Amino acid sequence: MPHYSLEFYLYADGLLYESVARAGKSRWLTSGAARPGVAEQALEAVKPLCSVDGPMGIKAEAPRLLTRPDVLETLGVVKDMEHVPLVVESVDGTRITSS
Repeated sequence: MPHYSLEFYLYADGLLYESVARAGKSRWLTSGAARPGVAEQALEAVKPLCSVDGPMGIKAEAPRLLTRPDVLETLGVVKDMEHVPLVVESVDGTRITSS
């Protein structure tokens, strides 16, 4: 199954990711100025797929599903699972866009 080499963690103040390739270099996932609320929309879209028994389970399971491009494409979160746009913000406020 395809997946991104990222791990997402959902906290009260945002969705944090950690790159598996660069462990220890955390960044905040942001929706960016052009597409506000993208991370929140993606999390809402994957909630029905979470096999959990309460809200804490959703916080643990939903971020994991965001690393699956096939899931994101199937749910219509992205148009093409080969080109998923991400906008991340580093600790110093620098925004990095990838697609």
